Amino acid sequence: VRRRRSPSASRTRSRERRRRREAERSVSAAARRRREEERRAEERRRQEERDQLRLAKDRALREQRERERAEKVPSAAVMVTGLPADSDERRLEEVAWEAAVQAGASMPNSVRFEFDRGTQEFRGCAIIEFPHPEAAKLVKEHTAGRLVMDGAELTLVYHHTTPLPAGGFDRTLETDRGTDEPSVTIIVKGLAASTTEASVINTFQAFATVKDIRHFPRRAFAFVQFHTIKDATAAL
Repeated sequence: VRRRRSPSASRTRSRERRRRREAERSVSAAARRRREEERRAEERRRQEERDQLRLAKDRALREQRERERAEKVPSAAVMVTGLPADSDERRLEEVAWEAAVQAGASMPNSVRFEFDRGTQEFRGCAIIEFPHPEAAKLVKEHTAGRLVMDGAELTLVYHHTTPLPAGGFDRTLETDRGTDEPSVTIIVKGLAASTTEASVINTFQAFATVKDIRHFPRRAFAFVQFHTIKDATAAL
């Protein structure tokens, strides 16, 4: 005997099938939304990476252009790079003075090694300060931007402590070009071969305190450095 299904049981099973289908559709829709959100998030991430890469390239290009522009405009300070870790500041000063002598330029006012502010480690570079940009320009052109110190080849680049004007024009250079600006260093020529550093110092000590001296006996001259321009002027 074939049993006849009750209408209520059929309706119940039909409702269960509909619920299952709705639940499946809901799960499928949620999965699609999740995949879409993940896809959009991935697109945003990739776009941010592209934007960051583009900004980094633009920044590097601007910095490169700024360096190239700065190299065309002389400054009174020159940065020396490529210094070995065991470099001596006084030895670099001697090399800088010799380069200035050969170039016929004013003597450097100072040589300063650069150290990391956080670790205080030597950064392998130094700043040479000249009395004016023209002196730095003469030295840099004479050496072709290279110095050799105890076998180490060093690179010279202009060091601008303040940003250049938009047009890349240095008013300081215009003021100093072709002029003999006062300096803390004077040159003494015509020295006898028997002249000693001590005798040169004693001669000038009567006028002002001598800070440093560079004596070149074979060339019969010396550079005498004072603490201030006023002292140097008084010694003349």
